[in-house]
Amino acid sequence: MPIHRVAMLAIGLLVLPIYSAHPVSAQQGAGQSCIDERAISRWAVGGERQIIVHLGVKRRYLLNLSLPPHAAALRDAIPLAFVPSRPGQLCAGTGFVQLDGRLVRIESITLLPS
Repeated sequence: MPIHRVAMLAIGLLVLPIYSAHPVSAQQGAGQSCIDERAISRWAVGGERQIIVHLGVKRRYLLNLSLPPHAAALRDAIPLAFVPSRPGQLCAGTGFVQLDGRLVRIESITLLPS
């Protein structure tokens, strides 16, 4: 095997783990930053400051909200609207949930296991 092919193969083997590690962790949702707001099929309260949204049948995401400590706990029956940061994109840090007429920022979005 010519020396330049060996060098290219060695560089490829060194770069491949670095290149592929980042997209995989982002796709698996360890710290998912945005979801498609138009694909939300339903939602439910996941805790005092959390909402679980369903995208289609199998994908579920946990939205952590920046509700102040003195705010009333979330309830399933509360009127709720999603306010994306850009058309269709509900993102952590810039997206909001409208609860009883007030905007509450989404702090984080995490993919939940199926």
